[in-house]
Amino acid sequence: MQKITVQVPKTTLKLALRSTGENISATVKQALELLAARQACLEIRKLRGKIKLGLTQKGLRALREDRDIRLKAFDALIFFCFKSSTHPRFFHKI
Repeated sequence: MQKITVQVPKTTLKLALRSTGENISATVKQALELLAARQACLEIRKLRGKIKLGLTQKGLRALREDRDIRLKAFDALIFFCFKSSTHPRFFHKI
């Protein structure tokens, strides 16, 4: 862990604290994690159309039938990256 000092406008801090329902440290941590996730999503989006999956119809069918927790998490990440990144809330300054 690293201790930091951050100067933030009071209204922005109040809105963020109300939004998370947590204390200041947890709120700042969550905001930084969301920022890092957003950057990861942007990097993933840059790869769109550049990766060949090489799956056959049979392979796709097997994936649909045998989904495990990791595949569901990956699906959620991809959905978040491609759908939520255009949500207006995503562009608010924290």
